Amino acid sequence: MRYEVIIIGDTFDAPVRIARLLAAAPLEGEWRLALDLARGASEARMNGAPAPMLAADVAANPPDGRYFGVLTIYSGGAVVAQAPLFTMTMSDGAVATFEPVFFSVETARARSDTSPLPAHQRALLAGTPLMCDELRLALEQIVLERQSPPPGVTPVTPLSPGERLNVQVFWRATGDRENQDRSPMVSFQVLDDENRKWAQWDGVLGDWLPVPAWKPGAAVRQDIPLTLDAATPPGDYRLLLVVYDPSTGRPILVAGQEAAVVGKVRVAASGGIDP
Repeated sequence: MRYEVIIIGDTFDAPVRIARLLAAAPLEGEWRLALDLARGASEARMNGAPAPMLAADVAANPPDGRYFGVLTIYSGGAVVAQAPLFTMTMSDGAVATFEPVFFSVETARARSDTSPLPAHQRALLAGTPLMCDELRLALEQIVLERQSPPPGVTPVTPLSPGERLNVQVFWRATGDRENQDRSPMVSFQVLDDENRKWAQWDGVLGDWLPVPAWKPGAAVRQDIPLTLDAATPPGDYRLLLVVYDPSTGRPILVAGQEAAVVGKVRVAASGGIDP
């Protein structure tokens, strides 16, 4: 097993990687990583003692801006799990804000076909979370990910009809789960200006960990696959979120809306994502 931590600028069309660290994963004990971004230095410690790393590349004095950290776990050369670790901002050569993202192996699906980060990913909802007061849930972030893009495709290349788009959704329980015995459904849809659907996915909110099992403060990542209809015409489309009660079909309000627009996708006759 190996850990890889990378820190990347949160820009879609000109990504900048300021750190990449790779190390053997300890099977027992505590593993800590320290970074000095001002000097471009790093150190790993295992149970308090310095530990070697397989790769350590840290840029000194990275430019001001917003960054996110990603953890990848390898078994041999295959990716076992991958998930965001934190977001941070740099200002005048120092870390101005730092926000960790809860992560456990269970919150990230095992997969071996991951695309390079962040070349085909874009984070949405980088401001105020969307609240679902009835369920005491918050939708904190959505990440759009292009699946297996062909060679030569850049992040700004529009999607092609029939192409697959993965939606990573980060939920958080905002209150007590008492009496929350429902397992609501979530629907993601791609609609045009005339409300025709060109992609749709419906499933249990939380997927592997249904809502009744969440504890206060729990953070859950859900991966949702969307495949565009092969006949999707060129144009801009809305990415819509609907949460509903499966027993009645009644929408559950998210940010006060029965259907919340969470981003846009752009489709062309041939081959990015333009939220």
